Amino acid sequence: MFDISYPYSAKEYMPFYWSVDEVAKMAFSTPRQVVSRHGFILASSSQLKASDVQIVGDYQGTLDIQEAQIIEPSSSHLKRHDLHLLKVQTHHNDELSSDNSALYHYQKAIVLQQLYWIKQWSSILIEHTAQRVIGDKTLLSVSSVKLRLAEILQHHAWLSLTVDNLNGTLSLDMSEHLADDIDKLVDMLIKTAGGRALLHNGLVDMQYIFRLLSQIYLRKNHD
Repeated sequence: MFDISYPYSAKEYMPFYWSVDEVAKMAFSTPRQVVSRHGFILASSSQLKASDVQIVGDYQGTLDIQEAQIIEPSSSHLKRHDLHLLKVQTHHNDELSSDNSALYHYQKAIVLQQLYWIKQWSSILIEHTAQRVIGDKTLLSVSSVKLRLAEILQHHAWLSLTVDNLNGTLSLDMSEHLADDIDKLVDMLIKTAGGRALLHNGLVDMQYIFRLLSQIYLRKNHD
């Protein structure tokens, strides 16, 4: 019988939740900094309420609700994660250089956190498919499922090594490739999870948040 509290029958089941504050602490050792790229910011409710949040990237100053415009309407995905998409006036419209230190540290923190969640959900789905019985065999014993999960783990390991070996710069081409690879892995997780991926704080939420993060912070433009 399906239990909404334990949709994957896994003890280590962890609902997906994207914490901008945690990413900021990974990048800058404080949640009191947000990064603007091309004038766009993804910020948390707690950052908006604080009076000492600094904006770094292509806009320098102190985050002020009068300076940063909240883009409405906010999606249900963003609301579940207490996130807000903001627009600020930039000083220039040029592409940020690849050696921008603040952007680099934030991009790396984003990708590391994305890889963390992909690993968590890979473990959830491995246990789930090992327990889920269809006919006379487990779902994990189905060749296509087993191969897909193996590919996810292999590619995750390669991406983790790639990010660990970054040397202080992240080119536009590399950040674009990372965004593509992350999106591919999440799509594979969704295919493995099936309809359960639609649950709140699940894989479809993850896909939406990851794609928005990539569009703002990793891809070449926001078109």
